[in-house]
Amino acid sequence: MEADLARDPRWEANEAEDPPRRPSTRPAALLASNAPPGRSKLSGEFDRPPVVLVVDDRPENCDLYREYLTYAGFRVIEAHDGQEAVACAVEQRPDAIIMDVSMPVMDGYVATRLIKGDLRTRHIPVVIVTASGAGCHHDATSAGCDAFLVKPCMPEDLEGVIRTCILLQAKRPPLRAVSA
Repeated sequence: MEADLARDPRWEANEAEDPPRRPSTRPAALLASNAPPGRSKLSGEFDRPPVVLVVDDRPENCDLYREYLTYAGFRVIEAHDGQEAVACAVEQRPDAIIMDVSMPVMDGYVATRLIKGDLRTRHIPVVIVTASGAGCHHDATSAGCDAFLVKPCMPEDLEGVIRTCILLQAKRPPLRAVSA
């Protein structure tokens, strides 16, 4: 199998003999950017890699998301239940949140409602990723999530949803306080 991968020009390996990496399925517009050095390829609006808060009580899921998203150019921070997620969202202000649903202490729906109900964090896109199936879509949208994926999902799909949410959020006008 490794010999076949080495002959396939779509796979690349760096000089340090890292394992081959899959070819990118990201849109060319996200790969080729005219952004100045120090700016993200995601958009010229960012001066740092976008930060994604991964919220999941299963360490193996956190490891998987961290590995892929770091490779894709994101900085990843983690929380292991909904209560930690809410605190981390307030303290760290990530650019996006990947939220599991079934977790101890506080589930993903309650955490999403709290994040979306707080003026300091309501602008942060929340992507619900759950193994519970498409039947939970209504609950997820009622909680205020911005996107919904069913596990298992392809890493490229998750990356695409996160990038789209961040780009859309960057284009929204900032929220203003309204006095009555």
